[in-house]
Amino acid sequence: MEHENRPMDPRQLEFPTPVRSPRSYLLLAFQMVRSWLIYFAASFVAGLSMGRCFKKMSHGEPFPITDIWGGVFMISTLVALVFGIFSLVFQMKLLYRCWLLIQDGYARTTPGKAIGFLFLPIFNFYWIFVAYYGLVEDMNAYVRRHGLNVPQVKGMLPLVACILLLIPYVNSLGAVLFLPVMMTFAQTAALLQAEKNR
Repeated sequence: MEHENRPMDPRQLEFPTPVRSPRSYLLLAFQMVRSWLIYFAASFVAGLSMGRCFKKMSHGEPFPITDIWGGVFMISTLVALVFGIFSLVFQMKLLYRCWLLIQDGYARTTPGKAIGFLFLPIFNFYWIFVAYYGLVEDMNAYVRRHGLNVPQVKGMLPLVACILLLIPYVNSLGAVLFLPVMMTFAQTAALLQAEKNR
């Protein structure tokens, strides 16, 4: 009975991390980047074709749904939407796995909170710094705490990406910067997973 009143050792709170291949983190990052590039290309084509459609509409014609540009606009918009969702899913899955990997009782949040709170309006302006920049700090602390032979994550790029994402007119640049940020997380997570699998 006496041991129930003592506070738990934080190391006993460690989440059960499934044994994964270190390559699974890099594969997720690759899928995210590939989906994002397809999304970007389709958005670009949609923008060009929308310009052509608006040009025709400015001359008094209805929306050219049967015209080639109307079809290109609709298809490219649909492709951009689908691959934008895929990219977001891959990014959230990678972020979840990175947070799950460092759960030893000292991490500032759980994997579920790290992802879930990003979808709360207004609060996510604050939480994006916890989920991404906090992951940098917690990954580095995890490496130091456990004495692992893994290079530390550099923290400036995730911080800059988070700040830019909140500034109107330059937030697209912030979104682009998340690609190397997530690749860095994937590389570090792969090395951490390799150390855990030993």
